[in-house]
Amino acid sequence: MTRLLLAGAEGLEPVVDAGGPAVVALPGEDIALFRLRLEATGRRARADELAMKVADLAAEDPAALHMAVSRPDAEGRLWVALMDPGRLEARLDALDKAGLSPEAVVPAALLLPEPEPGAVSTAAAGTKVLVRGETLAACVERDLVAHLAAGARVAPPRPLAEALRERVPLPGDLSLDLRQGRFAPPVRWWRSRAFQAGIGLLLALAAGLAALPAVWAHLRASRLADAYDAATLAIAERALGARPETAVAAAQALADARRQAEGAAVAPRLSFAVATLERHPRVLLETVLLEAGGPLALGLSGEAGAVNAAAAALAAGPFESVQEGTTVRLGAARRPAGSPATPEAARAAEARMLAARRDALALAAGRPAAGEAPFAARISGRLARAGLELVPEAQPGGLLAVSVPAVRSAVLLPLLADFELDGATLTELRIARNSDRTLRASLSLKETPR
Repeated sequence: MTRLLLAGAEGLEPVVDAGGPAVVALPGEDIALFRLRLEATGRRARADELAMKVADLAAEDPAALHMAVSRPDAEGRLWVALMDPGRLEARLDALDKAGLSPEAVVPAALLLPEPEPGAVSTAAAGTKVLVRGETLAACVERDLVAHLAAGARVAPPRPLAEALRERVPLPGDLSLDLRQGRFAPPVRWWRSRAFQAGIGLLLALAAGLAALPAVWAHLRASRLADAYDAATLAIAERALGARPETAVAAAQALADARRQAEGAAVAPRLSFAVATLERHPRVLLETVLLEAGGPLALGLSGEAGAVNAAAAALAAGPFESVQEGTTVRLGAARRPAGSPATPEAARAAEARMLAARRDALALAAGRPAAGEAPFAARISGRLARAGLELVPEAQPGGLLAVSVPAVRSAVLLPLLADFELDGATLTELRIARNSDRTLRASLSLKETPR
């Protein structure tokens, strides 16, 4: 019988201690889990498709991340784990120092039960909640569970150890062992002759992810560049109703259409600012003000050198940026059609195609659906799903005013994004920090003409 250990903040917690081979479950707020479906059939084609999809999902260069994959099922679906390699190395070093050589090190979220259609599985891990849906799994703040569930049924989370105890004996498929690639032990069960005979595809995918430079070299082949450009043209034709002459023109047309549809969208700029400032812990974001004409004024505090370094990082991002003392103003997006940092034909074509796909999805999300609820009802619904018992106040000119006395940033940022996806334009926004490190916000919204 499996001995299941849960790696928590205070060390290893035995969930089931049956004296057999050990499996260590990581709650993993730093592990991103995605379930993908691969349409290709050959090993090389599947490895190419997987690499492309991972590049689309990753928030940074995939070569800088550690990736692990599960065994694909009969329909080509598999789980992909992305995480910082330094953090995984620290966790594995801690296990080694504890004298533990586990049979597998797996994300705890994937040990939760497979959810029923229209529902998600959950479990409480300290102040966080593990969520497993049909296509993604994560360990998130409690306030983000409803947002991540996206309307699916969510049962009250039980303690993680209790939820896992009911899963023992564990499901037979523990193939998403995080110890893949350079973290794999010298002898792995998936390298046995018997196992290799049945899952050659998994080995090809794992080898491809462990040696990303070789995968990227293959992606530079001219045939893939042609395929990416053909996909870009097809995406543009579906989204815009006309087929541009070249893939470069198609990507640019989609980017222009998205900018025109979004106008001065606030959520992308604010999310970028918060993510950037998280890497500068000596700098605090004290205030946010949406100024006339569209710039987003960020009031920063901290030592001058730290503030200047944070401002330089903001200026290096995808938005126009101007620093004036401790204030940084973020303007319109700089959205190149291709990627100047990747001159290779296939990489540039891939970047165009991925950007085109994101732009087309954003355009589609902004179009009205059949039977769409009135604007005020949509905004009220978003507030309720975020756990805020607030009623928007109608203002002259068709405006809605919302005042939020206290909210966590983990709730506010997705809420602003949801407002804009629901067809709202923020005409006024003021955010300031409360003494308890929550945020207070006042905003005015109007319905964007469609």
